[in-house]
Amino acid sequence: MTFSFWIKIGAVAIGAVACFLGGYQVAAALYGRDIAQMREDYATRAQLLEEEFRGKEAIARQSLVAAWEERDAAHREADRRVADLDALARGLRDENAALRRDLSGATGDPCAPCARSLGECTRLLDESAGLLAEGARVRLEDAGDIDAIRRIVK
Repeated sequence: MTFSFWIKIGAVAIGAVACFLGGYQVAAALYGRDIAQMREDYATRAQLLEEEFRGKEAIARQSLVAAWEERDAAHREADRRVADLDALARGLRDENAALRRDLSGATGDPCAPCARSLGECTRLLDESAGLLAEGARVRLEDAGDIDAIRRIVK
């Protein structure tokens, strides 16, 4: 084994190491380029998704605003209807009070046994009128809230 033989083997080994290192450098450069391209693609997709979600968010916000406006309009309508019912109940109470005055102003007491029952009936009529107005107010407000929630969910 001569010296030139070892030189040839050394040259081949150095060439192999050089090829390996060169191939590694080329692969690293390709990987770096691929990674940069993937990052750019990711940034583009992220921007598109953000724009899409911002659009959906704007639509949802508009839907929410519209639903709240409709709910507020339903509450105003409920208040108007309750005011109408209150006026009707006030009319019933006034008529009931007038009947009581007429009965209490009558001379003698021909209906003494019925007076207690009539008094209880008039009290119940007053209470019922108030309860009807309150129930209507609650129902109309709830209906407005339910409609608003349904529009938001759709």
